[in-house]
Amino acid sequence: MATEWELKLNIPNDQTAERLMADPEVYALGDGGPVTAEMRARYYDTADSRLEARRWTLRLRQETADGVTRSVAALKIPHETAGDGIYLRDEYEAEAALVEDALPGLEAMGAPPELRELLAGNPLQENCRIEFTRVTFPLAWDDGTRAELTVDRGVIRAGIKSQPILEAELELLFGLPEPLIRLAARLGRDYGLTPGLLSKYARALRMLRSR
Repeated sequence: MATEWELKLNIPNDQTAERLMADPEVYALGDGGPVTAEMRARYYDTADSRLEARRWTLRLRQETADGVTRSVAALKIPHETAGDGIYLRDEYEAEAALVEDALPGLEAMGAPPELRELLAGNPLQENCRIEFTRVTFPLAWDDGTRAELTVDRGVIRAGIKSQPILEAELELLFGLPEPLIRLAARLGRDYGLTPGLLSKYARALRMLRSR
């Protein structure tokens, strides 16, 4: 289990995304060159939304980078929401080809036993698909803080509806979040970015429930 600290920022258009990815400070902080990956994610819940009722997110994602594909399931449980696009969550991951096959692995990684109890006799069903290209910039500060800046471009597919994705994320890997908060504030000012107040999955659920 890992605790995920993440800050989301909405990008207004493709031109701004290109400028953001060429930002001098981002490159000065670079801890290795950017990496591009293709993400194909499916999100699951029971018919009566038992996971959503607890604000839990269950995802199976195929991640392809440098010609190698991994299939990784993740269970995310919110810790708290700090506001202004900041998310703090417990995250459990296990590699599996099918989401059902991942459940024992997630529990072995520390996921709450309640997950198995919730799903007993309640089959999982796919809620939505989210497909995007992710460009990741590893970042390193002199104080030892390590993070990743990612830029995601793609689409959310929920039922017959779809919605584009264009957003940036700053994820803390090691250290304290203050350098990321300062960087996000500066990028927001320079490029007109706004806090991402909804996760990709939350946006998909809103689409499913809208008329």
